[in-house]
Amino acid sequence: MNNISMKLNVDNLLLQALKEDITSEDISTNAVMPTKKQGQVELICKQDGIIAGLEVFQRVFELLDETTQVKFYVKDGEEVKKGQLMAILTGDIRVLLSGERTALNYLQRMSGIATYTNSVAKLLKGAKTQLLDTRKTTPNMRIFEKYAVRVGGGHNHRYNLSDGILLKDNHIGAAGGIKEAISMAKDYASFVRKIEIEVENLDMVKEAVEAGADIIMLDNMTLEQMREAICLIDGRAEIEVSGNVTKEKIAVKIVFLAYFDLLWPPKKEVLHNPDRFVFMFAPITRSYRKALMVSGEDKDLHYERNKNQFPASAQENMQYAQAWKEYFKKDSFIYDYHYMWNHFQDWGDYYSAKVLYEDIAVLKKNGFDGYVSCQQTRVFAPSGFGMYVMGRCLWGCDKTFEELWDEYFTALYGDRSGQIKEYTKLLSEYSYWKQPEDDHMVQDARAAADLEKALNILEKYIPVFEEYEKASDSMDQTRWKYLLYSSKAAWHYCIMLKYKREGKDKKAVEAYRIMKEFLREKESKWQEGMDLYWFIKKYDSLLL
Repeated sequence: MNNISMKLNVDNLLLQALKEDITSEDISTNAVMPTKKQGQVELICKQDGIIAGLEVFQRVFELLDETTQVKFYVKDGEEVKKGQLMAILTGDIRVLLSGERTALNYLQRMSGIATYTNSVAKLLKGAKTQLLDTRKTTPNMRIFEKYAVRVGGGHNHRYNLSDGILLKDNHIGAAGGIKEAISMAKDYASFVRKIEIEVENLDMVKEAVEAGADIIMLDNMTLEQMREAICLIDGRAEIEVSGNVTKEKIAVKIVFLAYFDLLWPPKKEVLHNPDRFVFMFAPITRSYRKALMVSGEDKDLHYERNKNQFPASAQENMQYAQAWKEYFKKDSFIYDYHYMWNHFQDWGDYYSAKVLYEDIAVLKKNGFDGYVSCQQTRVFAPSGFGMYVMGRCLWGCDKTFEELWDEYFTALYGDRSGQIKEYTKLLSEYSYWKQPEDDHMVQDARAAADLEKALNILEKYIPVFEEYEKASDSMDQTRWKYLLYSSKAAWHYCIMLKYKREGKDKKAVEAYRIMKEFLREKESKWQEGMDLYWFIKKYDSLLL
């Protein structure tokens, strides 16, 4: 605040506040300090925030004694920390004691407003949107509160009723409508004054635009209504939004997606206000045999509408991800599908869980800030190990994959963990890992031989799991139940796939029909562990 504003608009208000606190005398101070006594006091910050109102604070003491000296170590608008020395006051101790509460009241209130305003204004950094205040101020405090808003990074709306035209619902009603209210305001007001009107629905928006309003305030509209209103106005008037706007809603960011045809980043277009966005990369066409690692190789990401070849491997997908990261350098995350379909091929869930571990381990190295799993809700079978890996690793993991594997299986299966680890790893290896990566169930003699090995493993362990389930009590049965029914389903799957690898398509279809009957018959036994609907939906499309 400059000296002219202080003398014309502030001094009188400060004197009224002092008179409110000192009606005749400061009886406490005068009782113990009847004569003048020079001294110093310190102004110490009690809470982190944005300081505002230092000149007002000083002026309170000067009105009581113009010889009071104040040395400031901070300025209005600066961020201050708890315990920080902000000022030293020198003068008559009686004056400092008598004016203390009034001065602090102004300083605390103004700093509080500036601090909160700043917390909201930061959310709009980089955007064209401005944060405005209102006339809903504390009586006799408007000049102080509006100043604090500016210090905090906000902007002042009209100061008082003489400051600008704002036509609200009562004005519109008195004039007979929006068109009439705007016309009468234009006739009455000077041409230098803008005319603002408050609207509550889209019909009112159309009328306001057609009547030539300079500013249109969208009052208490939903976000969807606001979007439509902005499109209707189409730059023909300035737009304000009032009501239904909170700090929490301002803080919301928009996620944009790179997926299928959106894998190619723009060459010319620019994303405005990038701080308001988060990038989501969804490598839906990848395989899950290798982790998502940056290869360092350049690839011609040529885009031709309706003729694009989508990336198949994890490495190819990452070349598109890196192209996007060059374009957008803000917050980002991977949106991946480890347990959406892939677990229908990996019945041991060893190598699938291992790739998941490796993917999460290199998130930061690949330039991503997080991971979201798009998956089936029922993917526990055979052991739940993949979900354990995801839960343990998303917030950082200090263990190797093998250590996690041992930790989990020891806790779940006790002294039988070595046996179950051998089963899951070997089944995963022969039924999944050694099968062709680009897998459309094509004929392949080597892959058929590996499936024969998987069947031998299953035929060895299924009777073991049956015995374990029978011998367990109800509390202990679940872990064996998922292993048992998952192993029996895997046996049917490997029979079906082996026929496909051998080129015996008719036998493969018949084996799949038998597998479906088994799954339907036993669904109630283990439906919490596997989503049979999605399994059947996938393989019906491939085999029938």
